[in-house]
Amino acid sequence: MERLHKEARFLAAVFDVEPAAMETLQSIALKLPKSLPSGALPKIPKEALAKWCSRFNLNAPWCREFAEQQVLALQSQPGSEKYSTEALRQRAASQQLAAQPFQEHWLAIEFELLPKVVDQVRE
Repeated sequence: MERLHKEARFLAAVFDVEPAAMETLQSIALKLPKSLPSGALPKIPKEALAKWCSRFNLNAPWCREFAEQQVLALQSQPGSEKYSTEALRQRAASQQLAAQPFQEHWLAIEFELLPKVVDQVRE
Protein backbone atom coordinates (compact mmCIF):
# COMPACT_ATOMS: atom_id res chain seq x y z
CA MET A 1 0.00 0.00 0.00
CA GLU A 2 2.83 2.38 0.79
CA ARG A 3 4.30 2.03 -2.72
CA LEU A 4 0.93 2.78 -4.31
CA HIS A 5 0.49 5.75 -2.03
CA LYS A 6 3.88 7.15 -3.04
CA GLU A 7 3.12 6.61 -6.71
CA ALA A 8 -0.25 8.36 -6.38
CA ARG A 9 1.33 11.34 -4.63
CA PHE A 10 4.07 11.51 -7.24
CA LEU A 11 1.58 11.50 -10.11
CA ALA A 12 -0.59 14.09 -8.38
CA ALA A 13 2.49 16.32 -8.18
CA VAL A 14 3.30 15.66 -11.84
CA PHE A 15 -0.19 16.70 -12.92
CA ASP A 16 0.00 19.73 -10.64
CA VAL A 17 3.30 20.94 -12.07
CA GLU A 18 2.63 19.92 -15.68
CA PRO A 19 -1.09 20.07 -16.59
CA ALA A 20 -0.18 19.15 -20.18
CA ALA A 21 0.51 15.60 -18.96
CA MET A 22 -3.19 14.96 -18.35
CA GLU A 23 -4.22 16.85 -21.48
CA THR A 24 -1.94 14.64 -23.56
CA LEU A 25 -3.47 11.50 -22.06
CA GLN A 26 -6.92 12.88 -22.81
CA SER A 27 -5.95 13.49 -26.43
CA ILE A 28 -4.80 9.86 -26.71
CA ALA A 29 -8.12 8.73 -25.23
CA LEU A 30 -10.10 10.84 -27.71
CA LYS A 31 -8.42 9.07 -30.63
CA LEU A 32 -9.55 5.63 -29.49
CA PRO A 33 -12.54 4.02 -31.20
CA LYS A 34 -15.83 4.72 -29.43
CA SER A 35 -17.91 1.76 -30.57
CA LEU A 36 -16.65 -1.63 -29.48
CA PRO A 37 -18.37 -4.89 -28.62
CA SER A 38 -19.54 -4.92 -25.03
CA GLY A 39 -16.76 -5.69 -22.61
CA ALA A 40 -14.01 -5.17 -25.21
CA LEU A 41 -11.25 -2.72 -24.46
CA PRO A 42 -9.75 -0.60 -27.21
CA LYS A 43 -6.17 -1.20 -28.28
CA ILE A 44 -4.07 1.68 -27.04
CA PRO A 45 -1.21 2.60 -29.39
CA LYS A 46 2.04 1.68 -27.64
CA GLU A 47 3.91 4.38 -29.58
CA ALA A 48 1.65 7.11 -28.17
CA LEU A 49 2.18 5.83 -24.61
CA ALA A 50 5.95 5.59 -25.14
CA LYS A 51 5.98 9.14 -26.50
CA TRP A 52 3.98 10.36 -23.48
CA CYS A 53 6.32 8.62 -21.05
CA SER A 54 9.46 9.99 -22.66
CA ARG A 55 8.01 13.51 -23.07
CA PHE A 56 7.34 13.82 -19.36
CA ASN A 57 10.34 11.67 -18.31
CA LEU A 58 8.08 9.03 -16.76
CA ASN A 59 9.88 5.97 -18.05
CA ALA A 60 9.34 3.62 -15.11
CA PRO A 61 7.19 0.58 -15.94
CA TRP A 62 4.54 1.60 -13.39
CA CYS A 63 4.24 5.01 -15.10
CA ARG A 64 3.55 3.35 -18.44
CA GLU A 65 1.00 1.06 -16.78
CA PHE A 66 -0.66 4.06 -15.13
CA ALA A 67 -0.81 5.90 -18.45
CA GLU A 68 -2.48 2.94 -20.13
CA GLN A 69 -5.04 2.60 -17.34
CA GLN A 70 -5.67 6.34 -17.32
CA VAL A 71 -6.33 6.41 -21.06
CA LEU A 72 -8.80 3.55 -20.68
CA ALA A 73 -10.52 5.38 -17.82
CA LEU A 74 -10.70 8.64 -19.77
CA GLN A 75 -12.10 6.98 -22.88
CA SER A 76 -15.37 8.91 -22.81
CA GLN A 77 -17.05 6.66 -20.31
CA PRO A 78 -19.69 7.89 -17.92
CA GLY A 79 -18.10 8.91 -14.66
CA SER A 80 -14.68 9.58 -16.15
CA GLU A 81 -14.60 12.90 -14.29
CA LYS A 82 -13.53 10.97 -11.19
CA TYR A 83 -10.16 10.57 -12.92
CA SER A 84 -9.56 14.30 -13.27
CA THR A 85 -6.46 15.85 -11.78
CA GLU A 86 -8.42 17.34 -8.88
CA ALA A 87 -10.15 14.05 -8.11
CA LEU A 88 -6.83 12.21 -8.17
CA ARG A 89 -5.33 14.81 -5.82
CA GLN A 90 -8.23 14.49 -3.40
CA ARG A 91 -7.96 10.70 -3.39
CA ALA A 92 -4.21 10.87 -2.79
CA ALA A 93 -4.77 13.28 0.12
CA SER A 94 -7.46 11.07 1.64
CA GLN A 95 -5.22 8.00 1.30
CA GLN A 96 -2.40 9.88 3.00
CA LEU A 97 -4.71 10.95 5.81
CA ALA A 98 -5.93 7.38 6.24
CA ALA A 99 -2.34 6.15 6.44
CA GLN A 100 -1.28 8.90 8.87
CA PRO A 101 -4.40 10.16 10.66
CA PHE A 102 -2.62 12.62 12.93
CA GLN A 103 -0.75 14.43 10.18
CA GLU A 104 -3.68 16.72 9.33
CA HIS A 105 -3.76 18.16 12.83
CA TRP A 106 -0.54 20.12 12.72
CA LEU A 107 -0.30 23.11 15.03
CA ALA A 108 -1.66 26.08 13.14
CA ILE A 109 -0.65 29.49 14.42
CA GLU A 110 -2.50 32.62 13.44
CA PHE A 111 0.19 35.24 13.69
CA GLU A 112 -2.27 38.11 14.23
CA LEU A 113 -3.37 36.47 17.49
CA LEU A 114 0.12 35.48 18.63
CA PRO A 115 0.94 38.72 20.56
CA LYS A 116 -2.38 38.48 22.42
CA VAL A 117 -1.72 34.86 23.36
CA VAL A 118 1.82 35.67 24.53
CA ASP A 119 0.50 38.53 26.68
CA GLN A 120 -2.10 36.25 28.24
CA VAL A 121 0.54 33.65 29.06
CA ARG A 122 2.75 36.29 30.69
CA GLU A 123 -0.07 37.43 32.97
